[in-house]
Amino acid sequence: MIFSGLPARIALLAFVPVLGLAALASAWLGYERYQAGVQEINTRGTTLVRQAALALEGDPVLERERLRRYALGLLALDDVLTVSIDGLDGQTLVREQRSSSQRLNGNAGEQPEASLGFEAPVRGALAASLTPDISPGPGYLPGPARVHIELSRAPLFALRSSVLIDTLGLLGLGALFGLLAASLGSIAILTPFERVQRLLNRLRNGQFEPPLRRGDDGGPLDALEEGISAIARLLREQRQTLMSRDEQTMAELHETLEELEIKNAELDIARKKALAASQVKSEFLANMSHEIRTPMNGVLGFVELLAKTELSRTQQGHLQTIRASARHLMTILNDILDFSKIEAGKFELAQQPFDLRELLENAVLLFAPNAHAKNLSLVLDVAPELPSGLIGDGPRIAQIVTNLVSNAVKFTDRGQVEVCVRLCSETAKTVTFGIAVLDTGIGFAPQDRARLFSAFDQIDTSPTRRHGGTGLGLAICRRLVQMMGGDIHAESVPGEGACFEATLRLDRLLATEAGEGAEAVPPPVSMPALLAMRDETLARALTHILALRGVAASLCRDVNELEAALSQPPAPGPLLIAIDLRTLPGARQALPELLRAREQPVEGGLLLIGGAEAAMPGNGGFAYGRLQAWQIARPPVSREVLPVLDALLARHAGTPLPDQASTTVPAAHSTPGTQGLHVLLADDNLINRQLARLFLQQLGAQVDEAANGLEAVQRCAGHDYDVVLMDIQMPELDGLSATRRIRAAGPNRDTPIVALTAEILPSDAGRYRAAGIDDQVIKPVTEEALVATLLKWGNRCHLPDPQVQA
Repeated sequence: MIFSGLPARIALLAFVPVLGLAALASAWLGYERYQAGVQEINTRGTTLVRQAALALEGDPVLERERLRRYALGLLALDDVLTVSIDGLDGQTLVREQRSSSQRLNGNAGEQPEASLGFEAPVRGALAASLTPDISPGPGYLPGPARVHIELSRAPLFALRSSVLIDTLGLLGLGALFGLLAASLGSIAILTPFERVQRLLNRLRNGQFEPPLRRGDDGGPLDALEEGISAIARLLREQRQTLMSRDEQTMAELHETLEELEIKNAELDIARKKALAASQVKSEFLANMSHEIRTPMNGVLGFVELLAKTELSRTQQGHLQTIRASARHLMTILNDILDFSKIEAGKFELAQQPFDLRELLENAVLLFAPNAHAKNLSLVLDVAPELPSGLIGDGPRIAQIVTNLVSNAVKFTDRGQVEVCVRLCSETAKTVTFGIAVLDTGIGFAPQDRARLFSAFDQIDTSPTRRHGGTGLGLAICRRLVQMMGGDIHAESVPGEGACFEATLRLDRLLATEAGEGAEAVPPPVSMPALLAMRDETLARALTHILALRGVAASLCRDVNELEAALSQPPAPGPLLIAIDLRTLPGARQALPELLRAREQPVEGGLLLIGGAEAAMPGNGGFAYGRLQAWQIARPPVSREVLPVLDALLARHAGTPLPDQASTTVPAAHSTPGTQGLHVLLADDNLINRQLARLFLQQLGAQVDEAANGLEAVQRCAGHDYDVVLMDIQMPELDGLSATRRIRAAGPNRDTPIVALTAEILPSDAGRYRAAGIDDQVIKPVTEEALVATLLKWGNRCHLPDPQVQA
């Protein structure tokens, strides 16, 4: 922009007012001068026409020639253009005007219309009259004749030109004075600003001295300059102070760096010590696991062997107490070791397919004896729409359920414990479900909720507390749920019960991943069922189990409702009647009479739930009138109820019932797959060797023993074994080193080697595979684990070599 700079703005502010005043002054002076000229011409014209009228009034001669000469006399004047005398009748008596040549000579460029007319009346005998353009004066009465004179405007034109020239001259002079004032004003104003700008430039460049010279006018800008100079002095002092502090700071920084180097060296040493301590801790966990599990292996193993001998009832009771105590001790040990692994960051989750429903049933049924002993109603309610095939760490999910149910049974003295599993959401690949454990126990106060999931912390720590425990169960549950990406929370009303709910999201086991061996789900059937029980929670759980086969159930809360239901016309097909012997025992006694009262006999089955004889062998199926009856223990689960439905449907269809005895677990000595196996047992603990030898001999295997790893290597060099059971921690030579030597050469290079170990670190599996270990059995070793291991690996030694066949 033209006037964007400060000097241009200052010049404009000084120039415009001066030029404006000059323009106003010149315009006013020109106007006054031009008006004076116009007034002078008007006065001359009026004077001439009046003088001519007076001259004509006093002349007695009225000749036309005389009038003409008089008019010519007026034309002799330079500014008179036309003279005319009119009579009374309006006719022009005499009219004389300047010729064109005279006009050109005298007033070049003048036009006829460029004139001013004046007229005056003539008193007397003159017969002339004019209509004046300008009235001669106020109060005049027109006479019988008129005189008209036209004056030239040329003087006005000349005056206007002169006024215009003078005005332009004044404007030029005003502009000159304005420029001079703008220049002087700019110099006067900008000079202090320039000094301030130079001062600021010096400050920006870090030049705080020498001090700048101050102005002498004492104006605001000089005060500003003095203020900036004061700032410059202050900055100079601060810079000196900062430089001094910088030097001090640099010295302190050098000292700090030296201290940091020392600290880093100390931290590095501490880190190495921490790593060494972590390694020591890991080794300690492994050693403790080995040292504790090894004697527990002997205790639990010989308890199982002792239970197979003939004992009195008292001895059996003592043996059951020993077994329960040993298992409880193993539970505490497992909790401590699991928590230690989680805290050490050495805990890993497996991703394996598992059956959720089977896992939940196995976990809940562990506490059925305890619930029965406390007269509690233990119920497992699984939503029928929940998929069973999932992928995840099934044993850890079972551990979560076991801890929650264990606490619920422990802190509940009367009422019920319900495990409710519901489907929250599902996609094509994932399933989100919730596991809620509800009880009617003592509950907890709201202020104690934050302490529930803390390790080694219990709400009741008084010496008179009724319920024991390590305080690790819920802490482990929370860690496991969080590692699986889920959530766990608890709600309670003190004295009324509590609810613990865990929400998990796992991958769905697709049909292509399930394999050909997956069990096919039978198609839905059309079969009615009557549930005679007062426990609505149990009825809902049993209804969900029956819904897996499409069976529609109706609830009968007393005998009268059961009688009313049986009096209805029978539906086609068999009828299932389920009676809860705990809440409605009278229904069993009244049932024969109710059945006899029907006009048509009832075809179907009877399912008795609970009762003292439910857990005894031989109750898999018996006749109850025309009904095929079964009796199962509480809580009812799908693996016991669904076979009843299948057997009932098969009987109704005319298919022979399956042999109930075939579903029992075969005895160890009747396992044909283990007969004649040659097994090497390497363990430094004599009790463990004796226990394992007894188990293996009952399975029909031939056993050789080795007390250490070196002895195991020597035996493998001279014998060809079917399976080698190798303890990991042994003197002379540990199990991994012995395995490497066996794999290096000899007849047992390809023999399956199974580790007997109590180590639980996640890196062990990789180390075992790298050393040549094929599988592992965690101590304490049970008879079932040995059977499964020998069946898995022992039979492979008798299979033909595919390379030989090729």
